[in-house]
This record gives sequence, structure tokens and C-alpha cells, in this order.
Amino acid sequence: MKSTEVRCARCAASSARFVALGAGEGAGTLADRDRVERTGWFGACEKPMPLAGASALVDRVERGELAELAREDPDLFGFVCRACGLAYCHGCWRVGPPEMDEGFYDRTRGTCPAGHEQTLDD
Repeated sequence: MKSTEVRCARCAASSARFVALGAGEGAGTLADRDRVERTGWFGACEKPMPLAGASALVDRVERGELAELAREDPDLFGFVCRACGLAYCHGCWRVGPPEMDEGFYDRTRGTCPAGHEQTLDD
């Protein structure tokens, strides 16, 4: 198990934590598969991938490749402002209300501390 935490560029609080997990490690809906797990940002999110890929992703997070990772996977890295390239915690984003489409959750948008608006979760 390999893990790293991303801190908020504004207040240094935790923005998200990433863990590379092999099949049978940890809990969750994908516990029987290799995966990367992100916690601390809109709850938990698991993405299945080979353990080597999950470990490589955690390495990239540790190296600070957040802007590039956010371009590659805006859902997994929604806490990174795509305009600034900086990570912010939930408390520093101005998070808007959940948007619904015909009674079903569609997305949540927010504005970073620098004033850039983007979809944070969908």
C-alpha cells in the first residue's frame, strides 16, 4: 500500500489523500481489485487499475504533477483548479449547491480562491 496526501495551496489543510491498493487490501466496493482510492474530497472515490498503475499515479501526485493529472482525469482531481493548477481543500473552494437534472444529481460547481469556476464533482 502506497499513499500520499495533497495539501491545500491556500491554508495547508488536507485536500485529498491517494492510496494505491492491491486486491484484498482495504475496504470499499472494489476491494477485490487493484485500484487507486481518493478520500477527503467529496467522500471516497475508487478507480480500478493495475497496482503498478495505481502506484505510478500516487508517485505522480507526490511529485506535484497535479495540473497535468487534473487535465487527464478531471473527476479524480476535481479539487485541482484547472486554471491555476493548484489544489485547494473543500473549505477554500466556494462550493455551489448540487445541480439536478430531471430529479437526478448532475454535478456540483465551485469557484477557487482566485475566482476560477469549474465543475468539482459530477
